[in-house]
Amino acid sequence: FYTIDRTSPTKAVATFVIEEGHKANVCSIEIRGNRAISSGDIKDVLETKEKSILHLRFTAPLSADNLEEDVERIKELYHSRGYLDVEVGKPEVVKEKGDCYKVIYTIEREGEPYRFGRIVFKGNTLFSSRELLKLFKKVRPGKTFNQALVKKLSNRIVKKYGELGYIFAVAVPEVKVHPESHTADVIFHIHEGDRAYVRWINITGNVATRDRTIRRELDLYETGVFNTVRLERSIRRLFNTGYFENVSVKPRVVEGNKVDVDVNVEERLTGMFSVGAGYSSVSKLVAMVSLSKGNLFGTGDSGSISLQAGARVFYFDLNYKHRWWLDKPQTLSLGLYNRYTEYFTYTSRRTGFSSMVSRRIWEDWKVGLGYLIERDKITDIDEDAPDIVKDEEGVTKVGMLTTYVSRDLRDNRFLPHKGNYFRVTTQLASDFLGGDEEFYKLIGEYAYYFNLNDLPVSFELPFVASFHAKVGYASAFGGTEKLPIDYRFYVGGDTTVRGFQWGEAGPKDENGDPEGANRELIFNFEVGYDVTKMLRLIAFVDVGGGWWDKYDFGDMRKSAGIGLRVLTPMGPIRLDLGWKLDRRTGESSSEWHFGMGTYF
Repeated sequence: FYTIDRTSPTKAVATFVIEEGHKANVCSIEIRGNRAISSGDIKDVLETKEKSILHLRFTAPLSADNLEEDVERIKELYHSRGYLDVEVGKPEVVKEKGDCYKVIYTIEREGEPYRFGRIVFKGNTLFSSRELLKLFKKVRPGKTFNQALVKKLSNRIVKKYGELGYIFAVAVPEVKVHPESHTADVIFHIHEGDRAYVRWINITGNVATRDRTIRRELDLYETGVFNTVRLERSIRRLFNTGYFENVSVKPRVVEGNKVDVDVNVEERLTGMFSVGAGYSSVSKLVAMVSLSKGNLFGTGDSGSISLQAGARVFYFDLNYKHRWWLDKPQTLSLGLYNRYTEYFTYTSRRTGFSSMVSRRIWEDWKVGLGYLIERDKITDIDEDAPDIVKDEEGVTKVGMLTTYVSRDLRDNRFLPHKGNYFRVTTQLASDFLGGDEEFYKLIGEYAYYFNLNDLPVSFELPFVASFHAKVGYASAFGGTEKLPIDYRFYVGGDTTVRGFQWGEAGPKDENGDPEGANRELIFNFEVGYDVTKMLRLIAFVDVGGGWWDKYDFGDMRKSAGIGLRVLTPMGPIRLDLGWKLDRRTGESSSEWHFGMGTYF
């Protein structure tokens, strides 16, 4: 209530007195009259929730607005199961003890489930009715009617038109109900509109990056056709350069069927200078220093130099990557390295030069051709070293040709949320390529990423699931009897089967040291949760193995664990802890793994 006190002929004071009373909480919810749908499923869609220690819900406020919305939510749930004649009564609120209330929802009538009758498309000229109906197999005559499925098919029709540049297309569904037969006809009224064309492309947000560097990654062109497929590809390409934290590419209608494309980017730091130290059973204490810079002078080029020095190792690497070499969608990569390593039973000195030209040939497909020349010197072989090491003593040269073909549809190759990746690599080393060794390798891999929020459920699932498979096959030929040590498959470690030491999940010699293999098969499963845009927590299961001259599915090693990914200027930092699920005698129960770069 309120009171008004006049203080002068022209002024008054209004006082509002509010009695808040006690806060009402929902302690229980009861569903009555439901037979076709369980009470649990109905409670899941309600905005009103009851107290639950299991769900850490210690308070559950009662709201009149939510009660009205709940009635519509229940109806929508029944409609999604085909019950179009459902009737839901007004919720009843019953006071219990203290501030506790019970809410009762009564399903007054469920009716019979409806099925799809005729599916008709009107106004479509670019696509036949048969083509449009194929977009979603769940909408078919005779199947259980579902309003949500009708909406999904409508969205897919609009997307189909958008792929051809008809971004103004509209598909409006009309539902005609036949109570006597419990069927519902759906008529899609389609307005195709005009094809959209790009007028101008406006780029903003770039400080260090040149406009040209951004524009060349776009699959949209001024005066060209605008379509949704090219839009998604443009966003993906910009993200996958690794130079931008956020990318926004949005069309803006300016006149008639013409649009301006507004490209806004938020640049990341792309330079890194690091100094550190590490320790491992092989290299002992190692000091490390590295300098790397991506997007040099805003051109998209990148370069790095790194040095590792310790009692048993000395690594020096110099790399440079030139994007859009010769003003074509191709990248020239050059590398020099000098690596000295004292292993337990021998010492290796490797010096080499590598080059690779990769080119985008069509949309998201790439091919690459590379050459490597390397000199490897094996010395200081221990008396207890296995024969495979003793056979490598001396100086050898490897001249190797590498080719690959790949397709990358990941939305972000550093921290993907959806999409897939496919790659097949072949390597051939021969004397006519300038080396002494002769062998070949075939490697195929596939990765798939899925955002669980895309599942047709009514609750949030903020997780990213991924699957990765890799298969390798190698063999020596000609004058080379055995695959060289440095070119074998070593299964076990941070990029293969985590929870195992390097090469531990593959063949071992008589001393228990990894000897590598010429066959490998690896499967990785992950579920990730993004804490922020820069940090992802993961749980994983790995299965894999390495063998000689066979694939032994019964001898695959298994592990599980947890980890995190932190996005830095030069890519993700990986930290994983894996536990062996099939630990054998003499093996540790777990292993820590640390690395930089994309995992798979």
